[in-house]
Amino acid sequence: MKPIRYVPFVAIITAIAAIIAYWVIYNNNLNYTNQEKEILNRFTSNFESVLTGQERAANLFYNQVIASDKIMDILKKVPERYGKEKDELRSQLYNELKDNYAKLAKQNFRQLHFHLSSGESFLRFHRPDKYGDNLFPVRYSIEKANKTLKMAKGFEEGRIFNGYRFVFPILDGENHYGSVEVSVSFLAISEAIKEIENVNTTVLFKKDIIDQKVFESEKSNYNLCKAAPDYVFDKSIEENQNEKISYQLFNQIASAHKEKFEKILKQKYATLNDILYDNQNYLLINIPIPNVKGKQIGNIFIFYKNDELKTIKESIYGKLSILILMYLIMFLSGIIIIKRDRKIIKSRELAKKSEEILTESDEIKSRLFEIITHDLRNHFNAVNGFLDLLNKRINLNDDKINKLYHGLNDAVELTNSLMDNLFVWSRMHIDKIETTKTRFEASSWLQKELTRFKTIMKRKEITLINNTKGTVYFNADVDMMKYIHQNILLNAIRYSSKKGKITTQIVDHGTHTTLTIKDEGKGMSNSEVSNILNQDSWSGSKIRNEIGLGLLITRKLIDYQNGKFQIESAKGVGTTVTVEIPK
Repeated sequence: MKPIRYVPFVAIITAIAAIIAYWVIYNNNLNYTNQEKEILNRFTSNFESVLTGQERAANLFYNQVIASDKIMDILKKVPERYGKEKDELRSQLYNELKDNYAKLAKQNFRQLHFHLSSGESFLRFHRPDKYGDNLFPVRYSIEKANKTLKMAKGFEEGRIFNGYRFVFPILDGENHYGSVEVSVSFLAISEAIKEIENVNTTVLFKKDIIDQKVFESEKSNYNLCKAAPDYVFDKSIEENQNEKISYQLFNQIASAHKEKFEKILKQKYATLNDILYDNQNYLLINIPIPNVKGKQIGNIFIFYKNDELKTIKESIYGKLSILILMYLIMFLSGIIIIKRDRKIIKSRELAKKSEEILTESDEIKSRLFEIITHDLRNHFNAVNGFLDLLNKRINLNDDKINKLYHGLNDAVELTNSLMDNLFVWSRMHIDKIETTKTRFEASSWLQKELTRFKTIMKRKEITLINNTKGTVYFNADVDMMKYIHQNILLNAIRYSSKKGKITTQIVDHGTHTTLTIKDEGKGMSNSEVSNILNQDSWSGSKIRNEIGLGLLITRKLIDYQNGKFQIESAKGVGTTVTVEIPK
């Protein structure tokens, strides 16, 4: 008998501690993941917004400048001219647009480049002396724009510079005269991102792409990345005064975390990484750069100092320390109770014959469970008192302490409700339940009961609506109604989604009074509702999985008062529970 009494107690408190620990760890991890997603989404949205802004500027330039009659008259003549005549048109076009190109350069646009429909370079404003080379083999965006006669856009490495390119087909009605490209440098994109948020940025390109496409004379525009030899830096970014600090810091971080950095570069999608460097936590956002064809050609990195994710990670230790302390208190209290109960069992065994022990063993077990749950309730009341003292003595203005305190308070409140159910269940089994009906004012009683679960609902962002109108009375057992309301409301909270809504109402119908609690949670099927309404016992693992102890006790307590218990529920819609008590 002694092991049977000791093992269940240890199992119960261990299960409770394990459930709370799982809940704490799960919520901490969920909070960390959600924060990660929010940061990553914010920066990828910023990046996309910058590109959208550059595209609008390029479209505006094309429509107002390139598509003007004066420029189009020159471009229409180019396909028909050769030799010196074509050179004269090139010079004419350059003179007409050089001032516009200077304005573009001030807005951080890097290139203005005209091409013939055959893919031949006609005029590079950034290198006017380089023309005549066929670009189709190395510049897919130019080939695409000239063959589809639609604008092509995206990141692409060129013969001289890299950049985000907008290639417009030059059209006059159905006539096609080639294409023009306006491109923006990564330096411009980097500066635009920094205008949105105070961060560091840098860009890496795959070395093999640069080797394949760039003119040999222009490869000096790039420097090798020491931390990743297969990648290179754009020299214009590296030497820019505003970008130099970001470039140097990135090199130091990447060199200190080479293995991790190599894994980051292999990612095919945007990632966020928490990195420790020089005793500082940095968040590093990696956004892979695809070219016009969708092939990855490099990575843009956004990084800055941030301890937010580290703080979320470390907060778990304090919560678990308090949980362990609670577990030890419960365990030691249980040992004291068990020692006392062993003496009780021993005295009963000496006082009664073996036959009486066998016939009354079930009653003894139930009484012992009643004693244990009664004493545990007293200990949890002491813990509640200790929490109230903490609330008065400790400054809860600190967000971390405030969250920790309310989380612990919720856990104790939920455990108290479990102890209440176990206590009532044990008294049911030894027929010690007595019904004492009294007439009491239900409106204020309901308001007081709802206050007990205020913090639990607040943490879950649940909206509570009390639709009770005027003064309403119950003719019922007050303690029983407390347990009934507590169990139904806790189930509504447990199965409500975050930011859900729970509605309560007490209505006097003359011959009877009803208590209704409605939630918008996940709901139940007809078979699940039927099990709750028809099951008479709580034994067997299958039943325990389908019916909670609290709901079974609730139904029994309603039966003691000759009341009625109704459940209306639908999957994905919610559940409405109605308790009817006769007057």
